[in-house]
Formats: sequence, C-alpha cells, structure tokens
Amino acid sequence: MALVFLVLTGTLATFSATVQNLSTGRHRTGAVALARTAIEEARSSLYSQVGHDLAGDATFATDSAVTGTPKVYEGEQLVGAPDPIFSPHRTTVTNDSGTFTKSVYVTWATQGTADPFKRITAIVSWSDAAGPIAHHVRLSSYLFEAGVPPDPLVESTADVDGGTIELTGTMAGINLNRALIYNPSAVGEINSLFVREASGQARSSSSLIEVNSGTVTGCEVTGSVAECNGISADSGADSDASTALPEHDVEGPAYDIAQSASAGGVLTLNLGANDTVHTKSTARSCLSCFATVIGDDDRLAYDWSEGTGPDSTSFGFDLGAVEGSLVELNGASVATATVDQDSVSDTHKVSSSAHLVMPSVDVVTMQGAPAGFVSAVHVSSVDVEATAGAGPTVVAPAITSSGVTVDVYDTVGGTLGYRTITLDAGEDKEESASASFDVGENTVSLTTTVISGGKSLNSTTDSSGTIDFAEATLTNWLRITVQILITGPSGTLADTTVEFDYGRIATRASWVTG
Repeated sequence: MALVFLVLTGTLATFSATVQNLSTGRHRTGAVALARTAIEEARSSLYSQVGHDLAGDATFATDSAVTGTPKVYEGEQLVGAPDPIFSPHRTTVTNDSGTFTKSVYVTWATQGTADPFKRITAIVSWSDAAGPIAHHVRLSSYLFEAGVPPDPLVESTADVDGGTIELTGTMAGINLNRALIYNPSAVGEINSLFVREASGQARSSSSLIEVNSGTVTGCEVTGSVAECNGISADSGADSDASTALPEHDVEGPAYDIAQSASAGGVLTLNLGANDTVHTKSTARSCLSCFATVIGDDDRLAYDWSEGTGPDSTSFGFDLGAVEGSLVELNGASVATATVDQDSVSDTHKVSSSAHLVMPSVDVVTMQGAPAGFVSAVHVSSVDVEATAGAGPTVVAPAITSSGVTVDVYDTVGGTLGYRTITLDAGEDKEESASASFDVGENTVSLTTTVISGGKSLNSTTDSSGTIDFAEATLTNWLRITVQILITGPSGTLADTTVEFDYGRIATRASWVTG
C-alpha cells in the first residue's frame, strides 16, 4: 500500500502540473486574442476616434503607469479623442479562456519628423487560479492617418527626351560606325489608387564614338568604342509604410564634369561642364512634414525631375586642309518633367507637363568658308511644352512653343545665301536645300533636309463632360539632316552625314471612376 501511495502521489503531481500548464496556455491564447482585437479595432476605426476620454475616464486615476498633466504613458502623451473607442481604457473581460484585465494606451509617437503617429499599446493580464501569479501579454502597433484611398484612379506620366545628334560616314581615313550625343532627358510618373506612388528619373548628356576602322580615345574605351556615360538620378516614393520605398525621396542635384572623346584625332566630341540631374518624388506633399520642399502642400502625390545639359556641346573635326565643327550647341539644354495630383471638391485630378528648352544650334561650321557663311544650318533656341490633365476642371491637352526659325544655307539663283524656314513645334513641314563652295583647293558640297511634324493631341470625356483621358505628344518633331562631301586634289576627305533629332516630348493622364 505504501508503494502504491508513492506512485499515485507522483502521478497526481504530474497531472496537476499538466493541468496547470494547460490552464496557463489557454489563458495566454485568450489574452493574445484580446490584445489583437484591440489593435484591429484601432485600425478599422476612424482615425479621429482612436484615443481616450482623458477628462472623464475614471480608470486612469487607479493606473499607476499613467502620470502627469497632461497624462503620459511611458514617456509619450496620451491621445484625447471625441467619441473615443477606448473609454474606459481599462476593462475586465470574461470569456471561455478566463477572466482578464485589458488596458489600452493610445499615445502620440513621432518618428524622425514633426509628422505625428499614434502608438497603440494593448496589455492583457490575468492571474492563475492556483495562486496569485500575475501574467500578461503586450502588443503594440503604429497608426498613421493615411486618409481614404482616392477614388477615382488617377495616373499620369511626363516624358522629355532631348533627342540625339548622330554622325555616320568617313573622315580622313576614319570609318565611323556611329558617333552619338544623347541630350538630357527627364521622366515623371504618378499612380494613385489604394497606394499613392510617385517616381522620377533625370539624365544628363552622354555620348559615344564607335569606329569600324581607326582608333578611339577618351572617356571609357572598350575596343572600338569610347563612351562618356554622363550621370543620372532616380527617385521613388509611395504611401504604403510596409514597402521599401519612402514617402519622400530626393536625389541630387548632382553635377558632371567636362568630357571628351576622339576618333583618330580627326573627330573630337566635346561635352562641357555643369551638367546637372535632380529629381524629387513624394507620395504626399506635406511641407511641415519633411525638410525638403516638394509639391504644393496638399498631402497628395507629386514628382519633379530635371536633366540639364552641359554649357557647351560640339563635334569638332580637323581634316588638315579643312576644319570646323559638325554641330555646336550654344548653351545648355534643359528637360523638365512634372506630374501633380490635386483635389477638387473632394475628388482628385491629375496634371502633367513635359518641358524642353534647347539653345540655338549651328550644324556644320567651317574655317575658310566664303564670306557670310556661318553654318550650313542655324536653328534658333527652342522652348516647347506639352501638357495633359484628367479629372474635374482640367483643360484640354496642349502643345505650346515659342516658334522655331531655321536658317538654311542654300543656292538661290546661283548665289549662295540663307533661306529662312519658320515653324511651330509639331507643324508638318519638309524642305531641302543644297550648296557648294570652295575652301582653298577643296570643294565642299552640302545637302540639307529639314523635317518637322509628329504632333498628336487626344482626349476623351465621360458622360458628365469631365476629361477622363488626355495625351499630348511630339515625336521626332524636328529633324535636321546635313550630308557633307568634301573633296580635294588627293581625293575624298569626308563623306559624312550628321542628323540632329530633337527627340520626344509626351504627357499622358487618365481618370477612371471606381
């Protein structure tokens, strides 16, 4: 009987411990569920109601964790709210898992900026039935007033490509596959529905020389290619704190240095200094929230991106008997993309702008040319902008420009001189010219083509007359091509074509109701 008693005593002790563990586990599961329910209640409620009745909640008086005036919990001030969801802040809850004391604290928490966040802290405690052993679980989460997701969906892009200058052909034994200058570019984008997103990119001028025969030097050389890569900046932001992107992102301004590359000492490509790239993106334009000012302080998405070319750009050539420049940009070019989301009468609209400023350009200048010859083609400075918007109060898409003047060196009645072509950006026009003259013992023949066009404006409206889709584009809207043939006593010195393509300017916006 003694042996049986000892065995039963051990078994009963083990059974009692098991029952105690099961009870504690059941209590902990119930406590975690209560704490999670408090957090979810905060997330699903109106932001303005997530807080306490600081004056009327009597349970604060018996809570030693709450101190001071105004009331503070763990170093953070408690949040007062009209019609609060956590009043009283401490309650007793009995359910199938047991009896618990639930305490919820809503405090102001600031993370690196003056922009306020609410911190929700839920503590659920209980005591074991077997003795006065206190247990508790604690959950904490941040809450931010992101606002109601916008309806309708708004999307917009702005794209500015400053175009290219391309050279092909032969010069004094150098066989060019291509020589290229890429002018600055910029792009911006907004996409807003459940998550507001803004992104942008800006690129400075870059260039390359690639030869089929001959040597190249300068910048970064790989075999028969010399590249001057320029610089770029990218920004991105969204309103979803669970993703990697910030709400506010700025890159630049960054600056590039002067660069040059050469093909056999015959052709030299020069990019001057002072290129810049700069881009700013924000998912919500809040001037009091962030150190960098972006947008128009309306808590909505905005992007601005800009690429600026160098202070000088040229393709110089030296054939010994004849020298000059195939292309010269007389200043810096600027590509700017802007997209903006705004609010009108509690709904949203979006607008975009693609803006290109190009300095005056001389194509083919030459030392020793006849009196009065400046260049084969002189193009005036260019200022052109495409705009598009969608949503309430927006206007129709448009393309505006300062007008372009192209002076072409031409044979007119047997006399060399200039002919002037005037056009607006996107105007359909094509004209050609030819000229021939001597430089010393060498004959220079020029064939020039000027082509403009590529304009497109489109928009649609919904049943209320609101523009729900709009786009304005200029694609390859101005192209200047000059074929150059230079011959001398020893044969052909150059058989080359240079083309200046002013690139693409495009904006697009859409507004779709849910």
